[in-house]
Amino acid sequence: MRNKIVLAVLMFLYAFTGTSQVKIICIGNSVTHGTADTAYLNRFSYPVLKSWRYPFWVLLDSLNTLSFDMVGSQKKLYKQGDSAAPYPKSPYTGHVFDSAHEARWGASSDSVVKALKKEMKDTADIAFIHIGGSDNDTVDETTVSNIDTIITLLRNKNPYITIFLAQVIAGGAINDSILNLATQRNTLASPVKAVDLASGWDKGTMSLDSVIPDSTGEKYIARRFFNALMTCDVATTTIAPANVKQTGKTSSSISISWKKGLNSPDVFSGYNVYVNNVRMNAFLIKDTFFTIQGLKVLSSYNIRVTTVDYRTKTEKTSSTQAFLTSGYTVRFKVLYNEKPVEGAKVTFNSINQYTDTAGNAVFNDVAAGPKTYNVQKTGFFEIKSTYQNIQSDTLFVVQLKSIDLNDESDEIAVYPVPASSFLVVSGTRGSILELYTSTGELLMKMHCTDETTVLEISHLPEGIYFIKSRTGTGEIVRKIILTK
Repeated sequence: MRNKIVLAVLMFLYAFTGTSQVKIICIGNSVTHGTADTAYLNRFSYPVLKSWRYPFWVLLDSLNTLSFDMVGSQKKLYKQGDSAAPYPKSPYTGHVFDSAHEARWGASSDSVVKALKKEMKDTADIAFIHIGGSDNDTVDETTVSNIDTIITLLRNKNPYITIFLAQVIAGGAINDSILNLATQRNTLASPVKAVDLASGWDKGTMSLDSVIPDSTGEKYIARRFFNALMTCDVATTTIAPANVKQTGKTSSSISISWKKGLNSPDVFSGYNVYVNNVRMNAFLIKDTFFTIQGLKVLSSYNIRVTTVDYRTKTEKTSSTQAFLTSGYTVRFKVLYNEKPVEGAKVTFNSINQYTDTAGNAVFNDVAAGPKTYNVQKTGFFEIKSTYQNIQSDTLFVVQLKSIDLNDESDEIAVYPVPASSFLVVSGTRGSILELYTSTGELLMKMHCTDETTVLEISHLPEGIYFIKSRTGTGEIVRKIILTK
């Protein structure tokens, strides 16, 4: 279509990554790699094969205002070694060729997939793929499956990547399968465009050995890929987003929605989300909702949304709204004999709640740090505890102990019964001794180092009390009667 829109295409892709450069990746085998292998080149009296990546880069560089970055784990030609790069500077700008790529000389599609899984670290905005010509011993179905895997690998890094998939220069039935794959994997969010390199290819005048392109063939492939980039459609007029509102929150995220500022976002337009004037989306947003991740607990953020049209370098902003993340959620599960206890009073950070029929009491918007709680229920001992440094959503499972428990163990002895001014407990060495009222209120607690412990209780009123002895292996409860 219109040949002036290529810059807009690339400006749109620049917006995806939030960097100052468009990330372009070239994936393939020998055709894409290029070679400095003198043993091979001398057979044809050829000095070097720079691959189609160099003339393609020159075409992009001719746009002058475009800032782009060729990415990939590979930097050199096949067998280039430590020799200097054999690339002239751009005739348009004087820039030095960016040689990064993801191509492997002589590699099958299966080998390329394995290499990408292991070595591909970059996130690209545009991918150009020429694979299949070296799959001489591979059935077409396997080749297509491997290309499909590469598309998935690219989308795992960038779900909005634009992919240009070559129908290979060698031609044949594989190209029909590649065209079908491009059609099947093409989406509005991540276009996959088949690029016909076979039609017009002349192996007699464009290659060294009927397979590897010479400089004429390299320029042919570069021009075909470049022209494919120029066939993208254009977008519509934009307005600023409106009615930005919070639709959800967690302790580390805020979800928002807004009224659209585009009739129908296309590959050149969409939305950006800014938090405290820092762009948060890695890719241009096509929907009218977004979840901002990685935020701090119980914190306020200034958020705005912009409508972007990269054909015209236009960005229109909404008003700024202040939204708050939630605190952590702390849930108590209160049980007795592994069954839920309803109506237990849970006091957490001076806030009271009563457990529901499932034994749950839930506290929301809890800040980080040390927290105290206690659990009370008539007929059970009171539970008191301190949990240090809450840093995430937390579940406490609390097991209640009935004050009517009558343990017949002979491990401790309590006398006199009834008691009046003192109480003697034997068998207490190494235990924690606790004295409770009949309603479960803790009155006294001590760590016992002697075999026999004497408790002074003359200050207590008459009534029924309970002594609990706790060790690392369990606890024993004794009922006592205090008289005057």
